[in-house]
Amino acid sequence: RVPCVMSCRLAVLNVASRFASRGENSAPSSSFFARSFVAVSGDSRTNVSPLAYEWIEPPGESTGDASSAPVAIIAHGLMGSGRNWRTFTRALSRRVAREGTPWRFALVDNLWHGSTWGDLAHRQARHPPGPFRSANHPNAPCAVDLAADAICEFASHLRNAASTRGSSSMTQTSPPGFPPVAAVLGHSLGGKIALRVLSRLAARA
Repeated sequence: RVPCVMSCRLAVLNVASRFASRGENSAPSSSFFARSFVAVSGDSRTNVSPLAYEWIEPPGESTGDASSAPVAIIAHGLMGSGRNWRTFTRALSRRVAREGTPWRFALVDNLWHGSTWGDLAHRQARHPPGPFRSANHPNAPCAVDLAADAICEFASHLRNAASTRGSSSMTQTSPPGFPPVAAVLGHSLGGKIALRVLSRLAARA
């Protein structure tokens, strides 16, 4: 697990240094806070976040100032949940802020995990009905593909929220052209899902 954790930290630090070199930074602080968010707005499926998630905000930043910070989506491993990343991500958040570029981290609960599955009100809307890949359905999508699709939808959800709902801290309008999601990290199964997400992005490029 140590090489994976170190590679995640180095990946974010590498991207952070690029943002810092472009002057997109702000003064760091020693404090931090985590905040949960459940996206419930009406009965429309489009108003519900595709995945349950929690924010780890930049340390010492006011929520308004944090709205322009780059976002990293964090995907947990098998049988886990986003909260597994709290301790590590808080430490990482302090580290990258000290180096000049605060980040916002979205700790997601993957499909069939955590509150994404446990929230009965939105379970059906968030989960595909199947069938899934098996000996009887060899051409059906596999669980990793579906989980990667959900993270792509979640990234789009954040982008749409950032551009259309500026009344709350996690949905304030970002600077023009600024991509809310700049990195996807994962551990174990989450790492496999993250790689699948990146392969989709590469295919579109």
